[in-house]
Amino acid sequence: MALRSGTLLLIAMMFCTGCLLLSRDREVVTSETSKVCLIVDTDEVRSLIERQSSFDSKDKEEAKRFLEDAIRLDKEIERLRGNGELDATPAKELKDLWAHPERYIPERIAFLKLVGGADCALVPAHSYARVLERSQAICSGHPQENPRYIKVLVTTGPSKGQEGWGCLGGGLAYTVAWP
Repeated sequence: MALRSGTLLLIAMMFCTGCLLLSRDREVVTSETSKVCLIVDTDEVRSLIERQSSFDSKDKEEAKRFLEDAIRLDKEIERLRGNGELDATPAKELKDLWAHPERYIPERIAFLKLVGGADCALVPAHSYARVLERSQAICSGHPQENPRYIKVLVTTGPSKGQEGWGCLGGGLAYTVAWP
């Protein structure tokens, strides 16, 4: 059965659209609504990111400890409720834990403060980028959130050619699932 030219054109258009989405130059997109600050890749920033990446296993242990403490306190609260007891200590401890999660990840918090003071380049909303490098350095100030810094090259828009470090989930998102 022969395909009509209109059908071939539709297939070609679908394929080309897919090509754009699968292009390495469109691997990451910036926020749809606001500019994104890419941290300029200096020797100091690279050193900070490499140093923080080396803390990855300790960071995972601290995040695990945070979650274990939260679960333990939640179970204790449920046990006390079930027994009709009114001890507010576990509830206060749980509230404090959620109010101050940074206590579990002091190295990460110090790192985020240092990196937050580095020079950055503003990239317009809805700009595409290629991932140049992935780090193990986490860019969230909460133990249960573990997005990583990635170095990108902006490939579209007025900031085309700009390189810098950004946070997945903090203004940068993958356009499709990448290996």
